[in-house]
Amino acid sequence: MANTDVEKAKVLYLLQGLKLEQKENDMLNQYLTETNYELAVVWLRKKRVAMLARLHESQQAIDDLDLLVYQLKKMGNERT
Repeated sequence: MANTDVEKAKVLYLLQGLKLEQKENDMLNQYLTETNYELAVVWLRKKRVAMLARLHESQQAIDDLDLLVYQLKKMGNERT
């Protein structure tokens, strides 16, 4: 297997792990087929930014939930 084939196989394996929507997966596969790596990299960077934003939103929601649990426990302890 040529080195390029090995690299493409690695990329396809990594793409499977991203669990992209079919439309996104098709688009990236088209970029790879056309060897348009620059567009693929630009799209992947945008996807990374969007994923990080969702991660930060989730972290904020977890922090809020922890604070709510703390406050409720504190309120319950004040009654005793």
